[in-house]
Amino acid sequence: MFARDDPRMSVMVLEQASEPLRRDVGLRLRLHRRRAGLSQTQVAALTGYSPSAVSMYEHGRREAGYERLLRLSELYGVSVADFFP
Repeated sequence: MFARDDPRMSVMVLEQASEPLRRDVGLRLRLHRRRAGLSQTQVAALTGYSPSAVSMYEHGRREAGYERLLRLSELYGVSVADFFP
């Protein structure tokens, strides 16, 4: 079990995310990608993720784990918290 202030706790929260939360996170992922001036194909190439995975994250059809959100936040120049409502 994790302590409340344990950074791994966010992984558990995301893994149990509801569909509306996945959709909201996806919209924010897309917003920040566009603000960074990147296409989904460019993000895929820079991160090593498949283009379809990037698309599924942005459409809320797949949940991105904490490590992936961290990598995307670094790429977009934002905090992981910026992906959440």
